[in-house]
Amino acid sequence: MKAKSNRSSLGASPNSVDLGETRSGSRAGFRRITGQTETLGEFRYVKPTPIGTSPLQARCFPKAIINQRAFFVAILLTCVASGCNPPGSAHPNPATGIESKTGVESKKVDDPMPPILIKVSISPEARVKAASEEIAMELHRGQWQDFSIEIDNAAGITAPLVIESEQILATPDDTSRERWLQIEIKPNGALTGLRHETRTLRLRSRDTGFRTAILNFNAGQGTQDLGFRSDVLVTFKIDE
Repeated sequence: MKAKSNRSSLGASPNSVDLGETRSGSRAGFRRITGQTETLGEFRYVKPTPIGTSPLQARCFPKAIINQRAFFVAILLTCVASGCNPPGSAHPNPATGIESKTGVESKKVDDPMPPILIKVSISPEARVKAASEEIAMELHRGQWQDFSIEIDNAAGITAPLVIESEQILATPDDTSRERWLQIEIKPNGALTGLRHETRTLRLRSRDTGFRTAILNFNAGQGTQDLGFRSDVLVTFKIDE
């Protein structure tokens, strides 16, 4: 029977590596490296770890990485939930609809288009007809209200769009009961000749209550529709 080796005479490596015997009884010629010893059956082997890292650090380091990633994801979700955009992201701001890549919004904000009140179509023969939309036609006395005119210019003409009405005030001091309305077109002037364009129609009432006006649209002499379809009857509710 072979005598058991004296472990005290062998001692332990300075790095706590157990220099035990293999199954054959020969001593293991392990190198002195930093690591930890694990047992598999009767064999002992060294599980190397980076020099300068303790076994506790080797086991906890992957967990630290996972915890750090979870912490970062939690911060990101909190940021998205609060409505902020991470730097470098391109998301439109819900209030302005403008895309921001740096988190700083553009100062230029387009005004919303006023509701469409009139649709004007100009035929290839340069005949103008108009129709009103079914929207809430409300005004406040003495205040300008903006509406839109949608123009379909099939003729491609560049003459100014003209609005005529017997209800338009002749002067600001006009006291006629039949005339109560002020009208402006923005921008005022010639059409662009493009097939589709939009102009702003500004209206202001001198009176209150329910008032009716007949608006005639043309692009110069001889452009009125032959079936009087260039006239539009509109009724407004005018509040104080």
